[in-house]
Amino acid sequence: MRTGMSWWSDERIAWYEKAAGCSSFHRSLVSALERHLLIGSPVLELGCGLGYCAQLLHGDGYSIKATDIDRNALRRASERTGLDIFSYLDADGPIPYTDQLLMVFSGHIGSAAELDGYLSRCRRMAMVISHHRGQGFQTRESRRALLLGILREAGCAYDEEELALSFDQPLDSREDAMAFVRTCYPAECQERVLSMVEEGTASPYILRNRKMMSIFTIYGKEGR
Repeated sequence: MRTGMSWWSDERIAWYEKAAGCSSFHRSLVSALERHLLIGSPVLELGCGLGYCAQLLHGDGYSIKATDIDRNALRRASERTGLDIFSYLDADGPIPYTDQLLMVFSGHIGSAAELDGYLSRCRRMAMVISHHRGQGFQTRESRRALLLGILREAGCAYDEEELALSFDQPLDSREDAMAFVRTCYPAECQERVLSMVEEGTASPYILRNRKMMSIFTIYGKEGR
């Protein structure tokens, strides 16, 4: 999970909600996730952020609880959805046991021991990993390769599905675009990102964002 306790500022929340309101990104992502989750078994999401995936899974009949270490994100998720499925989870505390763990762009497994720690708290887990490095341009293939190596070392059964989805960012003005880029992107690529902002139709400006990712289903000792 993320280690920062206040990543979701009010400004970031407003930008994200504006993008989510103009996109089918979460619906498409959840449709893919449902190929990796069992509808009859409880799901615990770690690092749920603003709760878009949890909300859709709940609406599709999944028994899901969603947690995060960012109280501002949890507050907004509860306000936006009206659902009583969100709760705070201490980053240093134990993970409650569940049938299925879900991590969407929120988890990083760095060793077989860390993987074993997650699998000791569930029967199976679904994990979405971006192929991009944060908000930058370098790929995260090294992270994917690391996870694949750990899975093989641990002898875990797993499935992988690669996915590409658009999640464009609408922007109200050039000033809004500059504020967004300076807040969300590292300094070394801000100029390049700003050059990619173009005039929009539904909004004055737009920043195109094609997200490449992998969904891993990782099975515990009971296997598939």
